[in-house]
Amino acid sequence: MSLLDASREIYGDPADDVTTMAVNYIWFAVMQSGKFSGPFADLFNAYWSNYMKKTKNKGILRTAGIFFAFRGVVVAHPVFYGLQSDTVRRKMLRFVDNVLGETTFDPKKINSYLSK
Repeated sequence: MSLLDASREIYGDPADDVTTMAVNYIWFAVMQSGKFSGPFADLFNAYWSNYMKKTKNKGILRTAGIFFAFRGVVVAHPVFYGLQSDTVRRKMLRFVDNVLGETTFDPKKINSYLSK
């Protein structure tokens, strides 16, 4: 018997990996303070700026939105994370909706994406 698992492919859009980690900083900040601020926002900003400085991958800004949307739906889903408040869940779903409405992701607009 053989099994091919493409979910952990070695080649693909880097935005998938970067947003998988980055969405947690956004989510934890919202759970902690109701907005994108504090130590988790600082971690996101350091993570994102370090990635951009080291890779100079501006193309990620065009694809990050769709990957953030997928990850945002996962962290907002009540089956996977049932103990979070509905307020947090709504903010994360608002984030999903707003990043999908942009042609390029802007890491400086996280609070705007959470509140539009």
